[in-house]
Amino acid sequence: MKYSFLYLSFILMLSTIVRADIETAKGQCADLGFTPGTEKYADCVMKLLPKEGSKKKKLNKDKAISEKDKKVANSLKFDEATYVGEVKKGKAHGVGVFTFSDGSIYEGKVLKNRIKGEGKYIDSKGNVYEGKFKNGTLRIKVDKKIREIIKLKPKTGIEMYAEIKGRGVVSSQWFRAEKNSSGTYELTPKGKRDMENAKNAANSGGGDSGGSGSGGGCG
Repeated sequence: MKYSFLYLSFILMLSTIVRADIETAKGQCADLGFTPGTEKYADCVMKLLPKEGSKKKKLNKDKAISEKDKKVANSLKFDEATYVGEVKKGKAHGVGVFTFSDGSIYEGKVLKNRIKGEGKYIDSKGNVYEGKFKNGTLRIKVDKKIREIIKLKPKTGIEMYAEIKGRGVVSSQWFRAEKNSSGTYELTPKGKRDMENAKNAANSGGGDSGGSGSGGGCG
């Protein structure tokens, strides 16, 4: 029980310090003229972060915590993103920053290379989205029948789209949609096909199928 308390205290302290280190480095790189969201900016942030050795002196780590459980600020490369932040057992884990290939940025919690937990996403146009990500996915409620989806995957990239909730026998399912020129949402051709298939399946006794997702909560 004693070691569990010490471990928790250490993780909380390290998360706070790493987050502060990242913010300080980001500010310094911006002052130096690097553009946020670029690879050079991410490299600058990584270089300005304290080295592992100096961090050890700061924290005065307890010997009861094994080496394999320690987290340190580091940099990792993925197919579609660069990561700077806490790393555990060679994976992005804890708190950090993903800079994607299009220049957009995610800041927040990560779990074993996956974006999971409270975080903030800033797209390439500067739009900000905040909330709780579930396996890289953020669902943003527009109204009771419409939601926007943001999927962030370091290996495959970014996907953003909308969904409309079905009616009647498919009221528990969501279908792919898009915003038209007048600013309202409508089903895409795929969304219409999926909805029709789902209705046919439900009416024939096949149950829910064909939708892009079940009726989970937004955000």
